[in-house]
Amino acid sequence: MKFKLIFFLIVICSFVNGEVLVSEIMYNPQGSDSGNEWIEIYNSGNESINLTGWVLYENEIDHELTFPTEEYKILRGKEYMLIVQSSFYKIHSNFSKKFVISSFSLKNKGEVISIKNSSLGIIEEFQYFDLAEEGYSIVKKDLDVEGDVFNWEQSKIKGGSAGKKSNLLITQPNISDNVAIILGIIILGVILIGIIIYIMHKPNQS
Repeated sequence: MKFKLIFFLIVICSFVNGEVLVSEIMYNPQGSDSGNEWIEIYNSGNESINLTGWVLYENEIDHELTFPTEEYKILRGKEYMLIVQSSFYKIHSNFSKKFVISSFSLKNKGEVISIKNSSLGIIEEFQYFDLAEEGYSIVKKDLDVEGDVFNWEQSKIKGGSAGKKSNLLITQPNISDNVAIILGIIILGVILIGIIIYIMHKPNQS
């Protein structure tokens, strides 16, 4: 019983702290949809994640993921990977980034999609909407924000930025930037307090 409880907690924690997310979607490519649709996932953490047994949930179906090589089963920290249709590589044979094959057909009007782990625990689930013209992908602007429809926008590049960082991404300030901002606020506050004290205790000239 104790072992089962520990296993249950591990599964719950992996669901809550999942670091794999969907970062870009090409649901309405130029021309034929077949073989040209794709979903980009991203490992926002620093540790590698084994994707063996993971599935893509789309059109109310759990679609299995087929990996071209054993190496592709591992999504390294800060790495992108495409989930593509079976005929993708025949059309895009010069694509050099990691990809995994699945059976799906994305709706142009939008739909609910999920990424699930090997225990079918939901890592990320959301609904996308038709926000882009034909031939353009939609991009998640801030990778730290989930479940916000306003966090998605049409890509600036026709064809999208498959397998690499988008130029739409919002860059979060680093720690040194935050420290500088806080110090600036503190210094400004001290100056304002000094001015107020001076005005309150200024000698009466009359």
